[in-house]
Amino acid sequence: MVRIDLDALLATGTLPGAEGGLDRRHATVRQVAELLARRPPAVLVETGCQSNRLLSAHGMSTTIFGALAERHRAVLHTVDIDAEKMKRCRELTGAYAACIRYTVGDSVRFLATFGGSIDFLYLDSYDFSPECGEASRGHQLAEIRAAYDKLSPNAVVLLDDANVQRYFHFKLDALNVQGKTPYAHRFLLDRGAVCLADYPNAQRLYVFGPPA
Repeated sequence: MVRIDLDALLATGTLPGAEGGLDRRHATVRQVAELLARRPPAVLVETGCQSNRLLSAHGMSTTIFGALAERHRAVLHTVDIDAEKMKRCRELTGAYAACIRYTVGDSVRFLATFGGSIDFLYLDSYDFSPECGEASRGHQLAEIRAAYDKLSPNAVVLLDDANVQRYFHFKLDALNVQGKTPYAHRFLLDRGAVCLADYPNAQRLYVFGPPA
């Protein structure tokens, strides 16, 4: 249950007590913060919750987005199918619990039945591996399909695992190297989203409405 210095994190990509830094996620996380400062959110949603303080490997997303939710007097909804991970997430993010809603369940079902509008959506459930590449890509596509009609006109969308080569000692093919993102990427572009950060970045970032 640790509060973070959000401005220092956004400036440096590092946090005291966390392992590693944001590294390849730093630029996109900072860009998300800048976008939300210009289009203040009321509702943030992430699929796949934080379960450790490994900043470099896993990004500490729930802590960071919880801090952003607090800054904007917004609410962050985090959903994960793994009850043990969600229990750990509650422990790690207790400092921001007042603005976080924790749900254990299937992310596609959660998004399909979500009530209200989503201003920021972060998709990072179903860990990628080449053996389950199609399943993870299909799952993320199902998530964005389920969420699409809930996105606000100026929504910001962030997809994790857009370049996963560094996690494998063998060379991935052109599809697998993009992790779980390529199908959701095409879905978003086909519906008018503007991609502000694309492969080979570690994350893909999109906006609807004016990009500024």
